Amino acid sequence: SESESESGESGESSESESGEGGGEVILDEDNRIQVKNSSLLNFGFQQFPDSFSEFKTDSKLLEKLINDCERVWTVKPQNETTKNYSSGETFFIKASEEPKCTLEYLAKEIFDFHTKSLFSSLEKEELEMLKEKSGAEWWTQVID
Repeated sequence: SESESESGESGESSESESGEGGGEVILDEDNRIQVKNSSLLNFGFQQFPDSFSEFKTDSKLLEKLINDCERVWTVKPQNETTKNYSSGETFFIKASEEPKCTLEYLAKEIFDFHTKSLFSSLEKEELEMLKEKSGAEWWTQVID
C-alpha cells in the first residue's frame, strides 16, 4: 500500500506561502506543491526515447533546435584555467501560457504530458487556478 508521503496527500506541509491570488500554497516534504489528486503524478524516473521524433527525422529542424539551445545557454566558463562556471539562468512557462518559441513548446509539451491525468481530474475553477500557478522551468545545456 502506498504511504501518504509517497502520494503527496498527507495533508501536512513543510512550508506554506501566500500565492498571488491570495490563496495558500502548501508544499509537501519534497517542496512540491500539494494539490487535489496529486497521487496521479509520477515523480519517478521515466524516459521516452521515441518522443519528439520529428527532431530525429528533420535535420533542419534539429539544427534550429540546437542553435536555439546554444543561444539561450547561459552557463559559461568564467575562467578557462579553473573551469569555474557562471550561475546561468533558467526560464519558466506557465501552464496557462502559449509557447513563444520551440524550446518553450518542448517544455510545455513535456509538462502537459506529465500533468494531463491530474488536470483532467479537476473541476474547471480548480484547473484554471492551478494552470495559472504552475508550469515548467527549463534551461539548456550544450555539451560538445
